[in-house]
Amino acid sequence: MVPGHELIGTVTEVGAKVLHIKVGDNVGVGVIKDSCLECATCIGGNEQYCECGNNVHTYNSMKRYTHIGGNPNT
Repeated sequence: MVPGHELIGTVTEVGAKVLHIKVGDNVGVGVIKDSCLECATCIGGNEQYCECGNNVHTYNSMKRYTHIGGNPNT
């Protein structure tokens, strides 16, 4: 994994339960989620090394999820 390879795109369709994103919106997917953003490491701009240990790398990470990527059907 190489941080800096975030995904961006334009929404082409949404599901019935999606409330805050609509077709045509520009969206982005970062490579890291759930960093605390409050520890000294996060504040210093290195959230990939979050001291709280809750962060998940979205590419090829099964640390918290039983699937890889954002689609649970993959």
